[in-house]
Amino acid sequence: MTSNRESGDGYFDIAIEIEDEEIGIIIEVKYAENEKFDAECKKALKQINDQDYTAELRADGMTTILKYGIACCRRECRAVLEREGFPYTNCFCQAFLKMSRKIFNISPD
Repeated sequence: MTSNRESGDGYFDIAIEIEDEEIGIIIEVKYAENEKFDAECKKALKQINDQDYTAELRADGMTTILKYGIACCRRECRAVLEREGFPYTNCFCQAFLKMSRKIFNISPD
């Protein structure tokens, strides 16, 4: 796990690599001023994509990439998940997504 490291054209908040599963996770967190959670989640995902924060994960051989745009305000938090490069086939990934949906109140696709 790394944080605030350069990748692509900027600095991501958090990156996690699960090497034996070839799963990369990139997380960008925003403060949701005036509780504008949806807008800030989308802004975080846009930043991940526009700045190509997943470049380092791909360079390290991650074939499965989960991108989280997270917005927080006070004690409330919401997230948007975008997937890249895989169908869900392994148990770890399915369990991680199930846990994420529960924690961040993400509805299944």
